[in-house]
Amino acid sequence: AIEISERFASGDRAVVTPFWRHEVLNAILTGERRNRLTRDLTSAFIEDLNRLPTDCDEESNSVAAFASQLLQFV
Repeated sequence: AIEISERFASGDRAVVTPFWRHEVLNAILTGERRNRLTRDLTSAFIEDLNRLPTDCDEESNSVAAFASQLLQFV
């Protein structure tokens, strides 16, 4: 975690899929429903996520990219 923090501090950015925010939101909502997270923890976590320098990998959103990934498992 320290190495990753240092990389962000030096200007590196995380590349995320277009669905990343939806996946994170789903995990947070599940945690709240199961009483593993409080609203305060959720708010703090979302604030932390909003500070992360991220870039969306739009290429992974294409049908061709999805098909090629799917074919790797067939």
